Amino acid sequence: MLHKAGRERNIKAHPLDISAPNVDPSEVTVVRVGGKMAIDATKPPLWRKKEREHFDRVTPKGANDPAIQALLQRLASMA
Repeated sequence: MLHKAGRERNIKAHPLDISAPNVDPSEVTVVRVGGKMAIDATKPPLWRKKEREHFDRVTPKGANDPAIQALLQRLASMA
């Protein structure tokens, strides 16, 4: 269940973000603009049980990938 979503356009972006277009390529300094999206998916408090039923735990892509699990185990053994 999505509570709120918003989108803003023409927001100043990081100069090294090559996905955002450069405003004026002739300028010495790089000014880039792009868009940002925000999602508020805050889970309701415990006392709102009915509303909390709409929220599930998210499983990241590749969570059950054996190659990723092997890499994580290898990294853990290095620490």
